[in-house]
Amino acid sequence: MKHQLCFCMLLSFAVCHISFAQLHVKAEKKVGGSDNDNFTCMVKTPDGGVLMGGYSSSNTSRQKSEDCRGATDYWIVKLDNTGKYEWDKTIGGSSFDKLSAISLTSDGGYILCGDSNSPASGEKTEDSYGFTDYWIVKLDANRNVQWDKTIGGEYIDDATSLITTTDGGYLAGGWSTSAPSGNKTAAFFGSNDYWIVKLDNAGNIQWDKSYGGSESDLLTNLMQASDGGYVLAGYSYSSVSGNKTQINRGADDYWVVKTNASGIIQWNTTVGGDSYDEVADIVEGQNGSIIVGGSSKSNASGDKTQDNHDINQNSNDYWVVKLNSKGKMMYDRTIGGPGEDKLTGLYKNTHGTVLYGSSNSWAGDKTDPAPGTWVVALDNSQQIRWDVTLLIYEAVSAVAISNNRFALGGNYRVNQTYDFQITDVRYNNTDNELTSPSEANINAANSKRSSFTFIIYPNPASQVVHIQSTGKAKFELSDQHGKVLLTRIIEGNEDIPLYNIPSGMYFLRNTTTNATQKLIIAK
Repeated sequence: MKHQLCFCMLLSFAVCHISFAQLHVKAEKKVGGSDNDNFTCMVKTPDGGVLMGGYSSSNTSRQKSEDCRGATDYWIVKLDNTGKYEWDKTIGGSSFDKLSAISLTSDGGYILCGDSNSPASGEKTEDSYGFTDYWIVKLDANRNVQWDKTIGGEYIDDATSLITTTDGGYLAGGWSTSAPSGNKTAAFFGSNDYWIVKLDNAGNIQWDKSYGGSESDLLTNLMQASDGGYVLAGYSYSSVSGNKTQINRGADDYWVVKTNASGIIQWNTTVGGDSYDEVADIVEGQNGSIIVGGSSKSNASGDKTQDNHDINQNSNDYWVVKLNSKGKMMYDRTIGGPGEDKLTGLYKNTHGTVLYGSSNSWAGDKTDPAPGTWVVALDNSQQIRWDVTLLIYEAVSAVAISNNRFALGGNYRVNQTYDFQITDVRYNNTDNELTSPSEANINAANSKRSSFTFIIYPNPASQVVHIQSTGKAKFELSDQHGKVLLTRIIEGNEDIPLYNIPSGMYFLRNTTTNATQKLIIAK
């Protein structure tokens, strides 16, 4: 199937608490290749533009300027501050390379981080250590590869995040199923652990650390704190074990780990209710506080003070938690409606916190009954200032352009494919009204982490998983070794029984689009 990455403007409507504002058609521009181009991340550049990243299987075609090296490669695309395409760059080996995160570097270059199972080939200079490894690539300001580093153990190591640190080095993070092996020296506690790796500015490993308990612990994001240490956030199924010091509250909980600059744990905090609570993102607040955002199916229980908006607890709400600098919970806020509200990210501005994710709710805190990407702005007292629903399939990433303007990246469906979509949202500082938003679409198939051509729930699942798909497609469920355990042809929505499949981590793949999602089975 042919996919193109395209800028196209859509006429749609945004709704907020205070007033209505119409999205305006701007311009149309297409950028992309002839095959799958999958958006995963985005960063604001010093010139006011954005650098988007993902992974691609397109050869030279349309505006994609280089052939694919293997099955999928890292692919980055630079846009200027008007949304005009400037350049693109393909980086990869002979197999699968999937970009997860981008960061700007102090020398004006870029650093990329993701997963790879490619041998030394293409731009990749080192063989893989296991099934998948972290793969970090440093580019100079002219986009030339300066160095690359393969980091991993004997099994699966999945990078989710990367930051440039204040000492000029880098910190990569994700989760690992590997025992000490390859160039992984950190301990293995069980199932999956948080795993972070500190590099200097030349790509040399300075140290690596694991954090986890006896069950699955999945790191989703990290940041450097104002004291020079690091804050790691994800979700955990573990009770007290390994270096996890608090019991779990429900199925899975938010788990936040604070370390010093050397990766030594200073404190760790478990926050959760009686059901599933999964972290998506973190930002630092005032006085060293930490704002943690994610999704929750829990009612008021454990640390959670408000009920789920779905009385049957079958759907997620946005759940925001604020911790003080010592990891003690200051407050929490549940935001949602009777449908599925899945938060994928948040960011801070002077007015408060902006949350974004996907929603099909039609009531509750949501003022627009239409499904789409749901953006909610909270003030510093955690009261809703405004909310808006945008016609984006699912938000992936957002960057603040200015105090009253942000760019939101996600997907938009066109026929049986999905587009990258960047929405330029602006609002007035005095009356909170959204003004002059413009939308730009960048066409692609799907995103590894957040933009899928199908939805699965519940996740984790026990006996049955429900698939919500578009069109007719064949789905395969495979284990961590790649062994296919079942195959099913699905058109629309259908349940897949899991009665004979043991607890563990699995991968569900739409073979038509190659979109893959991780499925946790917990019995």
